[in-house]
Amino acid sequence: MKNQNGFTLIEVLLATMVLAGALIALTSSWSGTLSSFQRSEKIQIITSLLKSKSAELEIKYSQLGFSEIPESEEGDFGKEFPDLSWTSEVKDLEFPDLTGLIVQQKGSEDEMTLSMVKQMTEYFSKNIKELKITISWALKKKTAKYSITTYIVNYKGGLPMGGGQ
Repeated sequence: MKNQNGFTLIEVLLATMVLAGALIALTSSWSGTLSSFQRSEKIQIITSLLKSKSAELEIKYSQLGFSEIPESEEGDFGKEFPDLSWTSEVKDLEFPDLTGLIVQQKGSEDEMTLSMVKQMTEYFSKNIKELKITISWALKKKTAKYSITTYIVNYKGGLPMGGGQ
């Protein structure tokens, strides 16, 4: 019987194949983790930009007359974020008609209550606007969109029925 001090060629090849397979699996795992981390980081940036743009537009629009607020605007974030752009849409608040619900709850029509609800609905519809800001992220094959909605109130509109400011 011979004393064997080394590895055979087949053992070396087999060990190399196992090591290569493990390295491929590890590299793939790291790649996925890195990609997830980068996406998460970008979403945090987008969230911060949405909050910032919302505050900026609210301040800008508060200095305008309520009727002077533009229906839409758009822009980008410059060289710092070349793959991001933003749009804003402003539309009148569509307040739901609550008269059917009131009639159903009370069981009968109360003209005074219905009149008050109608006045409140008209007041809210005239003095509240919906502001929706969307950030678009240009990815390789598609565009991801993230939005935030807030409301702009016309405090200069006064209170209904001759109330003060």
